[in-house]
Amino acid sequence: MAVGQRPTKLFHVVAVPYPGRGHVNPIMNFCKLLASKRDDLIITFVVTEEWLGFLGCDPKPNTIRFRTIPNVVPSELIRGADFAGFYEAVMTKMEAPFEKLLNEIAPPATTVIADTELPWAVTVGNRRNIPVASVWTMSASLFLHGLLSSTKPQILITFVVTEEWLGYIGSEAKPNNIRFASIPNVIPSERLKAADFPGFYEAVMTKMEAPFDQLLDRLQPPITTILADIEKIGNSWRRFNFFKVRVEICAVFSPNFSSTVLYQGDEQVLNIPGISSTLMPDLQKVGRVTDERVSKLALECVSQVRKAQYLLLTSFYELEPQAIDTLQAQLPFPLYPVGPAIPYLELENTSSTSPTDYLQWLNSQPPESVLYISLGSFLSVSSAQMDEIAVGLRSSGVRAEPTKVCHVVAMASPGRGHINPMMNLCKLLVSKSKNILVTFVVTEEWLGFIGSEAKPDSIRFSSIPNVVPSERVRGADISGFAEAVMTQLEAPFERLLDRLEPSPSVILADTFLRWVVGVGNLRNIKVSLFCPTSASMFSIYKHFHLFEQNGDFPVNLLEKGMERVDYIPGVSSTRFVDFPPHVAGASPRTLHHILEAFNWLVQAHCLIFTSIYELEPHTIDVLRAEFSIPLVTVGPAISFFQVGEKLSPSIDGKLNYLEWLDCQPPNSVLYISLGSFMPVCSAQMDEIAAGLKKSGVRACHNLSETNRGQNFLDMESAGAESTRICHVVAMPYPGRGHINPMMNLCKLLVSKNKDILVTFVVTEEWLSFIGSEAKPDNIRFSSIPNVVPSERVRAADMTAFFDALMSQMEAPFERLLDRLEPSPRVILADTFLLWVVGLGNRRNIKVSSFWPMSASMFSIFQHFHLLAHNGHFPVNLSEKGMEHVDYIPGVSSTRLVDFPPLVAGADPRILHHTLEAFTLLPKAQCITFPSIYELEPHSIDVLRAEFSIPIYTVGPAIPYFHVGDKLSPSKNHGQLNYLEWLDCQPPNSVLYISLGSYIPVCSAQMDEIAAGLKMSGSQEFRGRYPQLLHQVSPIPKIKIRVFRTISNVSYLIHSYKKDRFRSIYLS
Repeated sequence: MAVGQRPTKLFHVVAVPYPGRGHVNPIMNFCKLLASKRDDLIITFVVTEEWLGFLGCDPKPNTIRFRTIPNVVPSELIRGADFAGFYEAVMTKMEAPFEKLLNEIAPPATTVIADTELPWAVTVGNRRNIPVASVWTMSASLFLHGLLSSTKPQILITFVVTEEWLGYIGSEAKPNNIRFASIPNVIPSERLKAADFPGFYEAVMTKMEAPFDQLLDRLQPPITTILADIEKIGNSWRRFNFFKVRVEICAVFSPNFSSTVLYQGDEQVLNIPGISSTLMPDLQKVGRVTDERVSKLALECVSQVRKAQYLLLTSFYELEPQAIDTLQAQLPFPLYPVGPAIPYLELENTSSTSPTDYLQWLNSQPPESVLYISLGSFLSVSSAQMDEIAVGLRSSGVRAEPTKVCHVVAMASPGRGHINPMMNLCKLLVSKSKNILVTFVVTEEWLGFIGSEAKPDSIRFSSIPNVVPSERVRGADISGFAEAVMTQLEAPFERLLDRLEPSPSVILADTFLRWVVGVGNLRNIKVSLFCPTSASMFSIYKHFHLFEQNGDFPVNLLEKGMERVDYIPGVSSTRFVDFPPHVAGASPRTLHHILEAFNWLVQAHCLIFTSIYELEPHTIDVLRAEFSIPLVTVGPAISFFQVGEKLSPSIDGKLNYLEWLDCQPPNSVLYISLGSFMPVCSAQMDEIAAGLKKSGVRACHNLSETNRGQNFLDMESAGAESTRICHVVAMPYPGRGHINPMMNLCKLLVSKNKDILVTFVVTEEWLSFIGSEAKPDNIRFSSIPNVVPSERVRAADMTAFFDALMSQMEAPFERLLDRLEPSPRVILADTFLLWVVGLGNRRNIKVSSFWPMSASMFSIFQHFHLLAHNGHFPVNLSEKGMEHVDYIPGVSSTRLVDFPPLVAGADPRILHHTLEAFTLLPKAQCITFPSIYELEPHSIDVLRAEFSIPIYTVGPAIPYFHVGDKLSPSKNHGQLNYLEWLDCQPPNSVLYISLGSYIPVCSAQMDEIAAGLKMSGSQEFRGRYPQLLHQVSPIPKIKIRVFRTISNVSYLIHSYKKDRFRSIYLS
């Protein structure tokens, strides 16, 4: 897009499916198809809160977002008990919350894509003047059948008889829309036919056709269908057209007048336009509905389609040409067959996405030799019914490609050292078979930690409540935590099993969760126990009784710590001090639970170890001899090993650690892994790092998320050998008030660690503004095209500028990431660029969200809902501007007039984008503020309590701070020391001016401000402005020293607290 060009219109599609898997899936896949075709689309996918729980973590493009309406219909889990009630609720209860949602979403909807079985969506769209595309998720032929069934045509019947028969029946009572017509008496009289019945029958077959044909030519209106006695459908009569559209009937009955028979049994139905020859029993099955309410509502759904603007069919024209042609002739608007909306068809990929190419396989089979089984989602099928179907198929000898999924429910003990290996094992499992579905169960807290991590589509998350102590505090009472794991998790896990679809086939459980074995056996579900530690450690607990037998439990480590134990089967001679602390009697309650879990092992179906037989052959042989159940070694379940790779840990250009290790001298490398059992504080980490630095040991270290300390990017600076460059990609919001602080933060980062490389990404226009500015050598610029309105004209339509930020920048930024070398490890992104979080998670790159304003301002947006709750949004500032707000957590009492203008209802779309960005923040890896804790302790404490990710305060990120300067603001610059100058001024004698970068200020306005300042006699500071770089010199580089001079300064600023903090840093 050229500089200054306005962005193209953003089309907002709202998709609402009928709440059922057979409807939600195809409409979601169609939305993915749409999103792949257009860059100017945003799709809001509306489901009930229950359905969001089923599919909220499914992968989808960033341009598709979920929104929910309340659970106003019966649950998916029980709808089969009263399907008519469910269907009626769908028709009557969903409209109001959906319309309320339309009022709330931004930008306003431009199109509604609605399931045909939601007829109220058409009404809502027409009422709001929003085009509605009705999506039929089944075949076109079935829709046509429903459309014809719902039509109430004007029927005129012409009843044709001979003149003789007209004399017999012409005076009989009949409806007004039945009329008689006669043909001459070309056959023997009714009174004489018995004398020569064969002659009579032959006359009927040969003499009646010509006069009947002549009669047809005279009839008005023209006939559309002939309903004839079966004895009249001879070869010559088949020339009549039975495939017209309207239903006006001309009837010819046999002169026998015995029983006039419509087509029954296995005879073919000929008079359904567009539908191929069909057996009557099959048609009756399609139309059969046991409840009259459902039948009536279903027909209303189909008839309401005529009021939509489009009809979308999930079919191919080539599959149903007659049906589609007939429908197009019937409907007054465009009809589009969009192809099968199934996940098998991967977008923009012509190769087979399945391990088995089903199309090729099918092409190689004999005709009519394969049975495809799909039971849909209309009603649940129990395991017993599935087994019965499977037995029947096996007995029949039919070639059936099985579609039954092996549903594995994975339940890890809530700890990083347990969850990580189990997740990696699950990834290994699904890579081996396309028919494995894994439901990975964690607590809600852990879902917050790992819910956004990259995983295959066949692994889905499901959560249970936080019934155990938090990960952050469990170290204070690890015995209490272990007891809660053993006693509190079982009930919610079992309730979750009741809701899962399909029914679980296997439970993969942590060895320490002993209760899972009982749950599985009670439900007749196989249980595989997974030991995330070594086989040797397993053997120690398996044979823990031997410590007691040998008088070594509990052991005094001070006295016997260096003695060796050689009586644990399969474990080589080991010092007491190297055993787990339970040997010394530590945490007896935890030990009790562990040993009790080992008593249940024999009731499981197999044991799985994250080990290699060659590493622990003696231990594994001993255990296999002792257990009657299979024992399997699956190799190290660590993320280092990518599925499908041979032994190349250098994926994505990362260092190959195995090759590096092979090059080191024996015993020269120390591997450090602190695990996740107990948190390690920053002070302890610093002490470990200092010890390593002094020792000179070459160290590789493995830090858990909870052990990263304050230096979230400084992993390699703690004295350990730096093994690779930390490549940080910085993506600021394109505005001076965002670019400057992010650039200064990047300068701060690279000053702390020489192994950090920063790629600073801006638009081409902004590169022309700042490309020549001084920066360290390890910060480099990179640009994306000018896909947003120019800095010089954006103020003319700030809303459109914001829309462009949200919709136009992601694609070129992602293309840039593909080209960068080395591969990025961290993205430092402006909080307002909400799409970066999804992009980083999708590519498995950590994202640090940078908020360029105060923590107080952040808290206002984080708790924006409180303004509406208290009647302060939107607010009329002329009436309530002086009212104080004291309910925003962490923010002192503040007048409404001092809040950002969005509180007054200005720019609702900008507000929408801003608040949406805040909903995505928990999926980032950390949040960074350019603030000081001592300035905003209450705000920062509140936010740290609310977020599960780290929050860092890095100090004021303004050019005033030159890295390495001590306390001399005039050092190396030859400039006036402003702090000393400020200290010399009388109180309230200095005016600080900062106009920010949100709205440009023209030269004439600047001249007017300058003239006013000159006339006032004020002494002022000025902040530079991008359009006036040639007029205004930059703020000098000075440092915080004292805060007492704040009272000396008055402020002329452009917004709420953002620039007050700038001024505090300057004063």
